[in-house]
Amino acid sequence: MARSLGVFGDVVSSRWALVSRPLRLPAHPDVPEPPLTRLIHLWDAFRTSFWFIPALMGVAAVLLAFALPEIDSRMGRDVAEESAWLATTVSAGQTTVSTIAGASVTVTGVVFSITMVTLSLTTNQFGPRLIRAFMADRTAQITLGAWVSTSLYCLIILRLIRGLEGGAIVPHISVLASVVLATVDLAILVYFVHHTAEMVQPSHVVREVAGDLDDAIDRLFPERIGTPGAEIEPVDRAAAPALSGQARTVTVPRDGYVQGVDEPALMQIAKDADVTIELLHRPGDFVADGLSLARVRPPGRGDADETDRRIREAFVIGRDRTPRQDLGCAIGELTEIAVRALSPGVNDPFTAVQCIDGLSATFGRLAARDRPDPHRYDDDQNLRIVARPITFGEALGEAYDPIRQYCRGSLMVNETLLIGLGRIAATVDRPGDADELFRQAEMIVRGSDEGLSEPRDRERIRRRLAEVRIALSQFDPPADVSFESRTAPR
Repeated sequence: MARSLGVFGDVVSSRWALVSRPLRLPAHPDVPEPPLTRLIHLWDAFRTSFWFIPALMGVAAVLLAFALPEIDSRMGRDVAEESAWLATTVSAGQTTVSTIAGASVTVTGVVFSITMVTLSLTTNQFGPRLIRAFMADRTAQITLGAWVSTSLYCLIILRLIRGLEGGAIVPHISVLASVVLATVDLAILVYFVHHTAEMVQPSHVVREVAGDLDDAIDRLFPERIGTPGAEIEPVDRAAAPALSGQARTVTVPRDGYVQGVDEPALMQIAKDADVTIELLHRPGDFVADGLSLARVRPPGRGDADETDRRIREAFVIGRDRTPRQDLGCAIGELTEIAVRALSPGVNDPFTAVQCIDGLSATFGRLAARDRPDPHRYDDDQNLRIVARPITFGEALGEAYDPIRQYCRGSLMVNETLLIGLGRIAATVDRPGDADELFRQAEMIVRGSDEGLSEPRDRERIRRRLAEVRIALSQFDPPADVSFESRTAPR
């Protein structure tokens, strides 16, 4: 799985990080900003497809197939005279190119078969939601593109060579290029086989998915600068008069998952209409046609129909969740591997332990990052957008809850969960984050008390709990947390 998003994705992705500072836009733009969020998601769709890179390489092969015969007609004879080992004849060149073309078509089918088998194994072992990440693998895309483009090049050259029979032009350079392409393709094929064998190893998959999660953290949560930001709290209507009173509801245009929100565009829409837009959904939410998407206050200001249309266009709604702006999607991919590993049909707690280690390392970094402020202001300090950013507790629950519910009878996994909480606790400096760690620790211990029948196993869990509490010693547990055992001794 390729962790690099390409030059385009790297340049534009930073615009969509949910930062804790107010968004600053030009005061009087002549035209609205282009919908770059849609371009970003279009780029994501291209890079996770098996046709985009092969299509580009195929176009390049066609251009090369028409350019090299022209070069042959101008300087091919001189090249052959200076380098005798490059010289060929029309019949020999036709045989060579024909052989390479046939072999390339055959190997292309083999590459497709290997790729499909890999995807099938991925679906069965790690879950269908990881197929998207495997389809983004650059090695598979380039291998397919290399053999397809070589086949296409040779077929075009073969047709041109047949038209040269009896002529004065001998395609020395064109034939040499086909041999070079075939040699490069063989090297790519060998690496592809090695890379495919590596891709299906659980440790490699976990490492790559954890890396994708780290990339999502870097995009959505910037490095902390200065003093820690305030905790995210539910909107206080008494403290935010702009959210009180009547509101106009903007409805969802179609069913699907919210893949992205163009917040700069929403800011411009709110400024143009002089309204406040309250977002009712965030990336990752499923929305149904006709239900509420956002609220606009005050309801009667500006051109309501035009404003509502522009607001709908600022939401990217698709068939599947994507990790571009959806942190829960990136977390879910790693959590799904752990949950499937704990299922009775797989029974692989070691893979689950690797997933928990990756999750705890990621949440340790997240705990030290700035948190997005749900209130976004314009340059005049007017409240324009009220968003719904994901909180630390929600993200931690999406990661830990499914694993915790499946591992009650596993000492190894329960211990690793508590060790991971201790690792996260070492970087926590917000009381609200500490409260979430206390709650998770309580639920893990309670579940293990019910699932582990051996008293010494339960005692080991208690020792791990003590380590977590020591790491959080600067914080008091919330009132709703109690670490007293609720299971009678067996």
